Amino acid sequence: MRIAVLEFLCGGGLIEPDEPPKDPHTPANVLVPLFGEGLSMLDALASDLIECGHSVCTCLDRSVLMNALVPPSFLSSASIAMVESTDRFLEVWGHVASDCDVTIVIAPELNDALASIVRTLRALGVQVLASDEAFLNAASDKWLMAKMLLAGGIAHPATWTLREYYASRVAADKRIGDSPITVKRRDGAGCAEMSYFANSAAFESWALSTSLLAENADDWIVQPWIAGQPASLALIAHGSRKVLGAFEQRIDVSPIAIANPSECVQYRGGSGPLAQVSFAELDDFANVVLNAVPPGAAGWIGIDFLIPIDAAAASDWIVIEINPRLTTSYAGYRKWYGHDLANMLLGLRSIPNAIGFPTWERVEFEA
Repeated sequence: MRIAVLEFLCGGGLIEPDEPPKDPHTPANVLVPLFGEGLSMLDALASDLIECGHSVCTCLDRSVLMNALVPPSFLSSASIAMVESTDRFLEVWGHVASDCDVTIVIAPELNDALASIVRTLRALGVQVLASDEAFLNAASDKWLMAKMLLAGGIAHPATWTLREYYASRVAADKRIGDSPITVKRRDGAGCAEMSYFANSAAFESWALSTSLLAENADDWIVQPWIAGQPASLALIAHGSRKVLGAFEQRIDVSPIAIANPSECVQYRGGSGPLAQVSFAELDDFANVVLNAVPPGAAGWIGIDFLIPIDAAAASDWIVIEINPRLTTSYAGYRKWYGHDLANMLLGLRSIPNAIGFPTWERVEFEA
């Protein structure tokens, strides 16, 4: 098959305009720290598809070839179209994708990038391996997802937009109690621009010093920080859903600056398999979670969750978010499944039922 693998950060989404925007919260500036993760996912999936015998087409910003510390391994085997400007990247993507049997889009949820790219390509008649629009829209909006999960009886942190928090501050503070507080983009990708506050006093000090409260109060969400083991599972959906496994996540919290009361949250990768968890538990958990949101999940789906310190069973796990596209953990799963994982993603190879955690060596991957 001829497969287009199109990754936003490497394929034109981060090209700087002639006059870079001054606002630090513009999409390009926010996503720069995630460039390495984007390149890693593109390289891993493209390489596996080539190893499986497929022809791979992709698009690259020329600076990727200039700035990558290690050249992507697919360079000599893939067909590559160069993207010269952010304004034209979708035009180039559409041209490349229209000449392929199927297209896989790897893009962040920020600024509706993922959903709008999939929508645009499908309007051109491109066969995109991605979820339905309703599912993409829900998974791309952390506030909307919180409402759906809580309404469906799924454990999830209490969630407010900044505006909601200040409109019901006393009630919100009562629910948060002495817990640390986290603030992140409603449409955030990974841990980009996610802040941690040790207590409500630090959060209040930050809120009074930022323009976000006045200018973008509906675009940021506030949640209590819950202690426990961060984890993620991945599944592949083609009508039915099949869980691949689960990893522990490595998440660091570190000071941003002396004058800033917040701390920076950073995703460093993961290791696994997740200890003392069965495939049956993961399958049941994933089905309960996805049944609480719009149908239409397709392709690679990641579910980030938290195992509280006092959790006794999977029913105690807390869902954090759903990622409706390839995740960095692909680098870990391919160590277990080999390059055939790419064929499993395409639906050309069944995920083997015989594989289970007892037979897997422990692996790690970096973000």
